[in-house]
Amino acid sequence: MSKIQWDSQLYLRYERERTQPSIDLASRIDLDSPAVIIDLGCGPGNSTRVLRERWPAAHITGLDSSTAMIEKARQTSDAIDWRIGDIQTWYEPNRFASHKFLEVYNARMSNFDFTEIAGRYERDSLVQKAAAEVLISMLEIGPQEDVLDLGCGTGHLTERLSEITAGRVVGIDPAPGMIAQARSKYCSERISFEVAAAENLRPNAEFDVIFCNSVLHWFRDPARALAACKRALRPAGRIGLQAPARQDYCPNFLKGIAKVACHPETAATFSRFRSPWFLCETGDEYAEFCRDAGFIVPFARIEETSARYSPEQVLKVFESGAAAGYLNATCYGVPMPNGYVESFRRILADAFRAQADGDGQVELVFHRIYLVAVRPD
Repeated sequence: MSKIQWDSQLYLRYERERTQPSIDLASRIDLDSPAVIIDLGCGPGNSTRVLRERWPAAHITGLDSSTAMIEKARQTSDAIDWRIGDIQTWYEPNRFASHKFLEVYNARMSNFDFTEIAGRYERDSLVQKAAAEVLISMLEIGPQEDVLDLGCGTGHLTERLSEITAGRVVGIDPAPGMIAQARSKYCSERISFEVAAAENLRPNAEFDVIFCNSVLHWFRDPARALAACKRALRPAGRIGLQAPARQDYCPNFLKGIAKVACHPETAATFSRFRSPWFLCETGDEYAEFCRDAGFIVPFARIEETSARYSPEQVLKVFESGAAAGYLNATCYGVPMPNGYVESFRRILADAFRAQADGDGQVELVFHRIYLVAVRPD
């Protein structure tokens, strides 16, 4: 049988009538925050856009065997991954295996705001700063390259990047409080800051380098964020990623959290905690995730790093990042009872003091992914 030739203009002549069944069907799907959705036989995209409106945080793919249909669909939305393919032969096991991590936390991430910790972030983010220097070295930023600092926080690393290149340096962060501090300290003719999420980057191919330090695990929608990064890079541009990795990303933190989990004052509430973080177990998993977004990945490796800190400094490192997850009510599904946060912090501080050696120091260990990915020409 010859292949049917679809006319997208004719198809959309009765767009309202064709779209209404999709609206009815989507309204009957009892899912609050699916991570990945594919619309098989999406046509010109009218049904796929229904899915985008129903689940704005999901990574959505529209698949159709008709080139004309997909070309029409691509004109209507760049927030959807449009693909030409046959339902009978379509098969992407790695793509969806890579997203198995997203199902748990996708809805929670929309409620995270680091504005509350902006005041102490630059002072206390000791570990992030040290790892950032490794990432900067790996990226080999050129003297005229334009750089995006993705998840820039209060801007101290954005300013550091501006010392390396004479090109334009832009810092973005979804937390208004972070950006307000960055603008007050580091704005200049070459450095600018914007309140924005990675998922909403402008697709302007305007950067040579994207610097992403200790942010990947916080992305609300990692797949969509990486796709946006690729569009924001010029051909042959590169992105450097550094972030905590593996479920045992910081054994010291987890030992302390174990004390919280079994303490009579906090055990009942903590039993409701669900991790919000995107964490892979191997460098290969991170590399595959980036390849799925269309990148070439020349380097991806998980390293164990350690440094000695006082218990008080360890607590400050915790407060500068992990606390935004562990002490966020959206990760519990119910309001945290009065006194829970105070008890949590007291128990954790005691646990860190118990980890100190004879010199009063804690060997703080992190597992971190270091990855460089390149947009093809």
